[in-house]
Amino acid sequence: MFEQLEQLAAEMRTKFGPQGLSIAYVKCKPTSNPAASFDIDTDKVIARATVWESLEVDLEAIELASQRNVIAENHRVANTDELLTLLSDYFVRIKELV
Repeated sequence: MFEQLEQLAAEMRTKFGPQGLSIAYVKCKPTSNPAASFDIDTDKVIARATVWESLEVDLEAIELASQRNVIAENHRVANTDELLTLLSDYFVRIKELV
């Protein structure tokens, strides 16, 4: 699963990087439930999507001007395909906030 997330990060950097999204993929310190995150920086929003091996997902975004949380969601997906769809949609939502 984590290899697919790394591939998604590369695809999203190619797609959204030229549009002002800086996207970093970070593997978290090993735990009993390994995780990784996507850290997204733009001129207007900072965001993070955290994904656990258990297929739990936290999606967050903060609007810099107002310091307001514009996305704060928790999900549990059934499989990797659902996860990749959720994350792809999240990247589009972040782009729409910029």
